[in-house]
Amino acid sequence: MIGMCYPTIYSNLTLMFSGPNYRFASRQLLLLGAMLDFSDSTSRKVASAFVQDLLHRPLDHEVDDEGNKVIIGDGINLGGDKEWAGAVSSLAKKVHAAAGEFEKVFLAVVEELATPCRERTADFMQWMHSLAVTGLLLENAKSLYWLQGKAIEPIELLQSLLLPGVRRKLHFMDFPFALT
Repeated sequence: MIGMCYPTIYSNLTLMFSGPNYRFASRQLLLLGAMLDFSDSTSRKVASAFVQDLLHRPLDHEVDDEGNKVIIGDGINLGGDKEWAGAVSSLAKKVHAAAGEFEKVFLAVVEELATPCRERTADFMQWMHSLAVTGLLLENAKSLYWLQGKAIEPIELLQSLLLPGVRRKLHFMDFPFALT
């Protein structure tokens, strides 16, 4: 019975997550969602699709008068806000509660988001998004063991995404120095 109402809730929540003006209300709804029971497969499937949608949602941005993209929020955390990212990870941990499932899902998303970064075709928004999801994964992973043998290995994560991302981030921020 409860599983039947999730598609409607999912549709309404997708509308609410469409901008920084609704950040507080949507974060509160995410925290409430983390308290729901996802033991049946229907509700877990819908909630999993919702988490995937949140992880793939690009960073909010505006275009200034000169045509440059300007990130809304801190640009470091998913959704531009530490509390928002924490609410997403709480929901993801609840939905993907089996041992290693949280890490598996996040690594699959990271691999997909990191593809343009590894191919050197990504713009700074894609770099910041992939680094934000990677940061959320690394903050919430229970063990390095659960990162082994998944979509993207920890050493590949370091060599092809994190280190180049830091170099790239420093370049975008116009620091007078760069990492070598």
